[in-house]
Amino acid sequence: MRICIMCDSLAAGKGGAERVAARLCNELADEGHEVWVAYKETGRPPAYTIDAAVGQIPYSVGKGWEVRLRKVLEELELDICQIFYFNRRLFKYLRSCPKDVSITLQECTTPDRIIRNWRVGTKLSETGARWEREIALSCASRIRFTRHEFVDSVPSDIQAKVSVFFNSYERHNLVANVGIPGGDGLYRVIFIGGMKANKNLLFFLEAFSQLKELHDRWVIDVFGTIPSSWQGGYADKVMDFIEERALDDNVFFHGEVDHIYEKYAQAHIHVITSLEENFSLSTLEAMSCGVPTVGMNCCAGVRELVAQNENGLLVDSIEDSSDLRESLKTLMEDDTLRARFGKKAVVDAKQYGPEQFRKNWMDFFKSVGNSEKTVCSGRGIKKEMVMHRQRMLSSIIG
Repeated sequence: MRICIMCDSLAAGKGGAERVAARLCNELADEGHEVWVAYKETGRPPAYTIDAAVGQIPYSVGKGWEVRLRKVLEELELDICQIFYFNRRLFKYLRSCPKDVSITLQECTTPDRIIRNWRVGTKLSETGARWEREIALSCASRIRFTRHEFVDSVPSDIQAKVSVFFNSYERHNLVANVGIPGGDGLYRVIFIGGMKANKNLLFFLEAFSQLKELHDRWVIDVFGTIPSSWQGGYADKVMDFIEERALDDNVFFHGEVDHIYEKYAQAHIHVITSLEENFSLSTLEAMSCGVPTVGMNCCAGVRELVAQNENGLLVDSIEDSSDLRESLKTLMEDDTLRARFGKKAVVDAKQYGPEQFRKNWMDFFKSVGNSEKTVCSGRGIKKEMVMHRQRMLSSIIG
């Protein structure tokens, strides 16, 4: 198989989508397939290691970049273009794919957030954004979702093209000893996502700040995105809060790191306060290292993994941080409970083990041969609707 993985943000940062895309490239190459990866040039290499057997195609965004990229891809005589996407830029990726190539897609967040992202910088209504997303999805041979409930966000004929399978953690042999302090005598809470506003770090800090009696023994390690122009306002609020509540000696920002599993293995609790997650890879990674999670019950991508009072705790209130405070306190004060939850987390994580990653993706790509390459045929919907999709798709991507 000759395949190009397209992940616009691969060299922009170490997010979950970028990790899955990089891992997929390497797994495919290890299977003996001919693999290329296309990503937006940033002046830096991809954030995650790409195997030497994988051809890299960095592209500069400017007028006509889709046409230039398509010419490069046409020379490769590809079988499949696999696109990871977050927003309306999907149309540009589709425009860059050779005409005779099968297209497979993965949405890198929840359908609702995709729609919100889709509308950014446009005058589209929510209905208009949903219609455009439907048009884009209709041209795929196969579509990967990470949760079964996402399937209901598309019409029945597009549902026939959908495969659902979860993410998985990477192979490692690290297990945290969450029942005793670290070598420095401290207990550590790990938080993944850095300063991204959607990770809701401020809500966590509000809860933690109320546990002053524990501050001399507990610290927070934040990994991930550091402040930049598009999230500077939120980062300023976070830093102001840390100064106001005198948390400077408790909260540490580490940016992006290469060996995140080593950091999980040093942690005692994992906290995720996102209100929306596609499928929480950080929660799964923490579980695989035996670290219990405190997360939000409203977040389906976390709730899928965290079993209440078995391998972690789920918090109901998204407005009053006192519920989160009490859940944190419960785990922070009870070494035995953390250890029990951690052991159960390791067991529960095994169903999403590393061997599943390659099998699921290989099965996904093999199924492309049984799918239509063009706009859906219209099973279950009116023929006029399908024809309208075709006209709209042609007008948008040519």
